[in-house]
Amino acid sequence: MHKYIPLPAILLLAACGGGGSSETSAPAPAPAPAGNAPAAQVGGGDVATVPASFDFSNFVQQTVSFSVPDDLSGQVNFKLTASWDDKIQDLYLGRSQAGEQISVTVNIPSIIDLVTIEYMAYDVATDTAQVKIMEVAL
Repeated sequence: MHKYIPLPAILLLAACGGGGSSETSAPAPAPAPAGNAPAAQVGGGDVATVPASFDFSNFVQQTVSFSVPDDLSGQVNFKLTASWDDKIQDLYLGRSQAGEQISVTVNIPSIIDLVTIEYMAYDVATDTAQVKIMEVAL
C-alpha cells in the first residue's frame, strides 16, 4: 500500500537522513563507565546522558538483509527501526535504488526479533512521494 506525502517532507527527509552506503558495520558498544557518566554529544547538537548503570551487555551485532521493493521509483531512502523500552529506536538510515539487495549490521538488544523498514521514494514522473513500510524477522 502506498501513502503519499508532500514534496517538502521528502526533501526534508533527503536533507536530514541517509548514509549512502549499502553496507555498514559498527563496533560493539563499550561497557558503561563506573560512576557518573559524562554527557555525550549526539547529532544535531542535542546532549544525551547515558546512566552509568545502563547495561550494554545484552546488545548484539545483528546483520539485517533485505531487498528494496522494486515497485518504488528511482532513489529510495530507507530507515530501520526497532522498539524497546517502550520507544521506537532508529537503527540505520540509508539510501539505495529500487530492487537492490541491502545488508547492514546494527547493534540492538538480543531480545529484539523484528525490525521495521520504512522506504521513502519520490516519483518525478507523477510528482508524488511513495512510502512503503515492511517488517523483517531476525
